[in-house]
This record gives sequence, C-alpha cells and structure tokens, in this order.
Amino acid sequence: MKLCEVADIVAGFAFPEVHQGRDNLPTPFIKVSDFARAQESYIFSAVNTVDDGLLKLMRAKPYPPGTVIFPKVGGALLTNKRARLGVSATFDNNVMGLIPRTIDGDYLYWFMCQFDMAQLANTQALPSVRASDVAQIEIPVPSLCQQRQIAARLKAQLAEVETARQAAEAQVREADLLRRRVLQTSVDNTGGEGESAWGMSNFVRLGDCTTKIGSGQTPLGGYRAYTDNGIPLIRSQNVLMGSFTTEGLANIPTQIDEEMRGSRVARHDVLLNITGASIGRVCVVPDDICPANVNQHVCIIRCGEKLHPDYVMLVLSSPSFQSLIWRDQAGATRQALTKDMIENFRIPWVSLPKQRQIAARLKAQLAEADTLRAALSEQRRELDALPQRILAQAFDIKGVASS
Repeated sequence: MKLCEVADIVAGFAFPEVHQGRDNLPTPFIKVSDFARAQESYIFSAVNTVDDGLLKLMRAKPYPPGTVIFPKVGGALLTNKRARLGVSATFDNNVMGLIPRTIDGDYLYWFMCQFDMAQLANTQALPSVRASDVAQIEIPVPSLCQQRQIAARLKAQLAEVETARQAAEAQVREADLLRRRVLQTSVDNTGGEGESAWGMSNFVRLGDCTTKIGSGQTPLGGYRAYTDNGIPLIRSQNVLMGSFTTEGLANIPTQIDEEMRGSRVARHDVLLNITGASIGRVCVVPDDICPANVNQHVCIIRCGEKLHPDYVMLVLSSPSFQSLIWRDQAGATRQALTKDMIENFRIPWVSLPKQRQIAARLKAQLAEADTLRAALSEQRRELDALPQRILAQAFDIKGVASS
C-alpha cells in the first residue's frame, strides 16, 4: 500500500524569529535541533514554545502525540533522523510529519526508521523531499495484529542491540584507557630499581641532548606551491599520536625543498605538532618517507647520542607530559609551543640501553592495546550497522507477508 493510504502526511509551519525564544508556553514548537531531545524516540519538549494565540497568528496548529516526524530539507534530511511527538506539539517547515490513520503507530515509526530519504531527495545543492513523493512510498501492511507483533519484536531486538552497543562503546573506552595506563605506567617507571623515575630527580634538558630543534615554514604561495609529485611536505595532519600517516601528505618541488633545506627531516627524527588543536601530537619519522620537509606547524627534534628517538616520542606522548604541554597553553589565545619551550623540556633520563629496552617493551604493549581496540571498534561498527539490517529484514515485503 502507499503511505498516503494509511497515514496523513502533514507539513510544518513557518516560525518567524520574532516569535521564537519563549520557553514557558504550553505547546512545544519543534525544530530539527530538538530531535536531540528525544527520549526513546519521543520528543516531549522543545527550546521554543507557543500558545493558542501565537499558533493562530502564525496560522499553525498542533499535531497529536504519536505523530512520526523527520527532517525534510537540508543536510539533516540525509541523516535519516526520526522521532515521535510525545505530547501535542507543532513543528517548523523544515520538518514533515505522519499521523497514523489505519496503521499501528509503532509499526509506522519503525518502518520510517529503515527508509532512506535520500531515495526521494532532489539533486539540488539543498536536498529536500516533497509530500507528494512521501505519499507514494510503498509500505507493507499486514494485519493490525501482525503489525503490533512486528513492532514489539523490533522494539525488543533493537533494545538488545543498543545494550550491546553501549557495552561495546564502554569496552572501546576501556581500551583507550588501557593504552594510556600502559604508557603512563611505563614512563612513570622508566628508571626501575636504583634509577630515578618520572617525577623524581634524574632529568636532562631536551635542548642539551639534541642536535636540532626547529620547525619549517609555509612554502611561498602556500597550497598553490604543492605538486602531485616531488618532495613530501609533512604537515600537522600527518603527525598522529605515536604514529605517522601519509593521508593528506603534500608534495613540493625540489627547488622549494632546496630553499627550505634547513627544515629537511632525517630518518628517526622526532616530529612534534606545535600549534593548534593537534598540539602535542608526536611521532617518529618513518624510514620510507625521506627525503622530506616540514611546515611551520611541525617541529623537528633530532636526538643526540644520549637519547633514543622512540623513547623521546613515548615520553612526550605520555599523559603526564601531555598534561604539561596543555597546562602551558592555558589561557593562551593561540596554542603554540616555541623552540625555547621545547628546548627546556625536561626528559626523565636513563641509560641508552635502558631507553631501547623501555621503548621496545612499550611499543609491543601498545601494539597489543591497539590490536584490541581495533577489534573492539570493528565490533562496535558491526553493532552500529545491525539496527538497519534488522529493520530492513523486518520490512522486506516477503518477510512481512510470512511473519
């Protein structure tokens, strides 16, 4: 059957700004942003409220509880958000509603949750759907008893999936904490028996144990100087916490690289992001990226004979050191680490063989933690996709007919 045969398709209303801002009137006036207020799919309140006088003035009217609503225009349309009115309410003209007429309201809601509005959206810059197109959506309509059974079963199944998804999210967060704990515990105990640990007395000034600390510059012409091939230009987006990514890696001509030869990187250099939201992210230059250069947002730390690059990277990425970095940025209008600040970093020092031992052990432990997190993240992604698969199966025409 067509959707218009079992439900009334209703439109929202223009909501002039002059009438917005009241929050103590009896009727919620729902906008797309209010979908975030939904409790178990029902919306009971909105940022803006109106009364009968305002409704009459705007030629609007309230719709009954149980009305299924969804965004009908803009990017929100493509998010496939769905909700139901928990109380008598109205909504603006960016929202469309369905009032169940000869169909179970729960069944209608779950059906709409699995329907992808992108199928109906126009191809203009601002996507939208028309009520006439929504009216023609084909919906399987078994008996009312079957509709209620299907809706009840879906509610129970999806509740189980949500419980499992929340448990998976908690496991991913725990895996993140495990990584932090591994890193912090190892750095806090760098010295072992008979040697000083982080927070104690045996430190070296970073500037005294390196042969180079310095950042690059933006090539003349900025991004217009980038080429498809050439010398890699490492930017802050390529420096992740403890790893390097080639995603978004830019290239510059050899002539520009020659002009910027003072900021060329070498194998085993430590790279530290020194500006913006990614400040403090740190990694070691991979062997296969050189020759390469850096821009002004990335600092090169080239270790001398006393320090091992992996050890320095792990110390700088530890929660304790990251806290120090961000503490120094508190109140600053623009986050930035200066060369002087980096040179004065005090690094817990142990012998070079001990640094190698710590770095090797820690990298192995972090690799195990990352493997665990990747597996848990994949499990979470599967659970995120499961509701749509359950809903699609439930509303398959043949499946509904035989259920």
